[in-house]
Amino acid sequence: MRLPRYLLFSGSSYYAAGGWNDYKGAFLKLETALAAGAEIVRRYKADRDGKDVWWHVVDFLSESVIGGGDSFDPSVGPPWGGGGAT
Repeated sequence: MRLPRYLLFSGSSYYAAGGWNDYKGAFLKLETALAAGAEIVRRYKADRDGKDVWWHVVDFLSESVIGGGDSFDPSVGPPWGGGGAT
């Protein structure tokens, strides 16, 4: 059994819960995780106006953010920035 490598976190910029409270799911494939993050932004923009939502995909093995975006810039990576664990 393979463990998921890519973790998706998202939330409202106004009501960010922090840490595991922003966890949305785990994925085996990077492409699937990135698509799920972009879908959160698409769905959020359709449901609510005037609030910003963000998302990040974390690579569990490298301990770095490797993709992400928000309501204003739904960009996906890589390369998106992020860095290793501190």
